[in-house]
Amino acid sequence: MGLQSWKNFSGPTVLLCINAFSGLGIFYEGYNQGVMGGVLSSPDAIRITDIGKDGVITNSTKDGGLVSIYYLGALVGCLWGGSISDKHGRKIAVFLGTFWGIIGTALLTAAQNTNWFLCARLIAGVGAGHLINVVPCWASELAPSHTRGKSVCLLFLANYIGIAVAYWIAFGVSYVNGGQGGFRWRFPIGFNLIPVLILSLTIWFFPESPRWLIKQDRHEEALEILQKLREDSAKRDVTPQVAAEFGEIRRVIASETQHATRDSLWAMPFGYQSGKLHYGRRVALAFCIQIMMEWGGITAVVMYGPTVLAQAGWSAHKIGWISALNNTFGIAGTYLCALLIDRVGRRMMLYVGSIGCAASMFIAGGFAKLVQDHPENKTGYGIGCTVFLFLFTAFFSSTWLMVTWIYPTEIFPTSTRAKGNSFAVAGFAIGCAWTTLVNPIMFQRITYNTFWIFGSLNLIYPVLIWAFYPETAKRTLETMDFLFASRSPFAWEEEKELEKLYTVFGDKLTMEAVEDDHHRAAKEKDVEVVSAE
Repeated sequence: MGLQSWKNFSGPTVLLCINAFSGLGIFYEGYNQGVMGGVLSSPDAIRITDIGKDGVITNSTKDGGLVSIYYLGALVGCLWGGSISDKHGRKIAVFLGTFWGIIGTALLTAAQNTNWFLCARLIAGVGAGHLINVVPCWASELAPSHTRGKSVCLLFLANYIGIAVAYWIAFGVSYVNGGQGGFRWRFPIGFNLIPVLILSLTIWFFPESPRWLIKQDRHEEALEILQKLREDSAKRDVTPQVAAEFGEIRRVIASETQHATRDSLWAMPFGYQSGKLHYGRRVALAFCIQIMMEWGGITAVVMYGPTVLAQAGWSAHKIGWISALNNTFGIAGTYLCALLIDRVGRRMMLYVGSIGCAASMFIAGGFAKLVQDHPENKTGYGIGCTVFLFLFTAFFSSTWLMVTWIYPTEIFPTSTRAKGNSFAVAGFAIGCAWTTLVNPIMFQRITYNTFWIFGSLNLIYPVLIWAFYPETAKRTLETMDFLFASRSPFAWEEEKELEKLYTVFGDKLTMEAVEDDHHRAAKEKDVEVVSAE
């Protein structure tokens, strides 16, 4: 169990502290996303990484590679971290993430050449992959079902805070020594050691996931943690509500263990021997929602903010503070999402976000074209382009950013939640690596048309969400197995199946009951066929 300090505080206080301190891991990843825009604006960093000369980037492909290799590390880290988390616990996996993050960030701060820089970015990515996989799983398993979305949203508030802090630090240090020395890029990178160092020391003071403990047959510890987190009191007697939740978790975990004979990391994408749990379908949803998010345009705005704003015709000085202000704007969006997500639902948030992001990208692209075609009026058109980039950030941060991280942590069983979420993080890593590699090339070759490509993709997403992504809001994590028990991958069929199962079985619903119901339906169908003949 580790240190027991959490026992001395109320349940809400423990949850608040868990979100605050585990949020340092999400801050670390967000900061890593935002910091590279400022780092690769430094003439000294450009010289050391050999991506240009005289402070100007001339090799956009190599520039993209320096940014995207981080996500190769994140891909390795998320898969590795997911397996460790399901086997050894959430806290151990979080600590290992901080370990790799500390090593990678320290090496990156001291980088002396391109290869050193690349290797350090790769190692830092491994740490980030661990953290962005395991931390949301841990938080979602500790939170009550009716506030789970809000809890994870507040956790991911740290992501945009990290991005914004990175941009403001980059803007501030650009004035040190005229922006010419190594301090301009080494200090911003080294600053990111602070959150992972703090998290590595504090993780041991918090409780383990009760769902993981139940899976390990450590029922007494799990029940004690559930009672603490669900009751704002020092009561020693287990309340009926906690007893019911504890019993539901035990039943579902036992059922998952019995019905999924193959839950290895490599078998899950194919749904091999997962039976009615349909792991393959869930993996596809988790992976694809992250790919959709990255190709909506956010990587271009966050990681290549200076490049994007250059399309609007701004000077280098103004680009620095406008980029920082834009990402600060995103913090307000994430807080708004925390207030709405459990009330409105995951699907509606994605619908609204897609339409808002699409409109913002189309209009921003139009203004960017006017800047290019009418340079004599570039100030006015540049302001118009920037306003809609700010609106894009607002729509994205208040919808897609949160939902795409919450949804994968909800749809997988306890026994494979961290492994399952690995595929969401893999989608994030692949999507980020892909877009960060091609974004500078796209802006260089097709300029403002890049905005219109992102806008068009955002218009396609609502159809995919409507067809394949069932609602998870206000449902317990244990309900998800029954939601995905349907033979059909379409969301409306899954909802019908779940409603039917609850109507027939009520509180006695288990995976065994689902199996029996499907077998009975199959036999009835066979009888109908024989009778017809």
